[in-house]
Amino acid sequence: MSSIDSDLQRTIQLGEQLDPATQPLPPKRRFDTFRKLMVQKASLVGFVICAVFIVLAIFAPIIAPYDPIKIDPVVILQPPSSQHWLGTDELGRDVLSRLIFGARVSLLVSIVAVSIALVVGVVVGMVSGYFGGKVESIAMRCMDAFSAFPAILLALAILSVLGPGIRNAMIAIGVVYIPAFARIMRGSVLGVKQTEYVQAARAAGAGDLYIMRRSIFPNCVSPLIVHASLAFASAIIVEAALSFLGLGTQPPTPSWGAMLNEGRQFAIQNVWYSISAGVAIFLAVLGLNLLGDGLRDVLDPRFRSA
Repeated sequence: MSSIDSDLQRTIQLGEQLDPATQPLPPKRRFDTFRKLMVQKASLVGFVICAVFIVLAIFAPIIAPYDPIKIDPVVILQPPSSQHWLGTDELGRDVLSRLIFGARVSLLVSIVAVSIALVVGVVVGMVSGYFGGKVESIAMRCMDAFSAFPAILLALAILSVLGPGIRNAMIAIGVVYIPAFARIMRGSVLGVKQTEYVQAARAAGAGDLYIMRRSIFPNCVSPLIVHASLAFASAIIVEAALSFLGLGTQPPTPSWGAMLNEGRQFAIQNVWYSISAGVAIFLAVLGLNLLGDGLRDVLDPRFRSA
């Protein structure tokens, strides 16, 4: 019996050796991977933009020159000046400070929402693609039902049930993007499960959970990373839209979408009020898209094995 077990382990290890995604990168190769990412001008620009927003979000209390929710009726709707670089809003709050703290809100919402969609979508896509049959049919028809609604309308419908607020906005946006991750995962699983190393593990008697976790999932990471970067960017836009409509982040918490809505009413007095929030959304989405394209080229196991 021990001989059979040892043969089983050797067969599974042989299958893993055929799988490029299960081979860990040595430190030098890891450095080379990061260097290749930085060599690409587009991904370098995206990395710098994302790094700036992350630093702003983490160190917002230190970087922001004023309290973002402190009201000062003396300086209501002031134009840009040396004291207030982007001016003030209708309550005398510093626009730049609210913009910096708004980065924290947007990144937090996008990270939590995409994490929810990623975990649920990966599980649904993995199970449906691996087992197929009725399981796949039921799971994908449910995903089709969710996909039938535009993202913003589905988010609005969910928030109409859960109520407005940043926590409910995270849940709503996460649910919206589950079908996309499930479809990508299912498509990747359908291609990977027919490869030699998966067949070798299955023939050796490896369990379904072992095969999905060790042989299939590592080869499906690349498209998930690429789509996650796009989903981060899209989630920022959806959160801004929900906050613009008053269903996302609630006052007085600063939000780029809420700043767009409030600033459009005072565009003549302070044009930078709403434009600055729009530029912040544009740069954040641009940086995530550029970085996602670079990560796709560098982290794809097929490119790595080549």
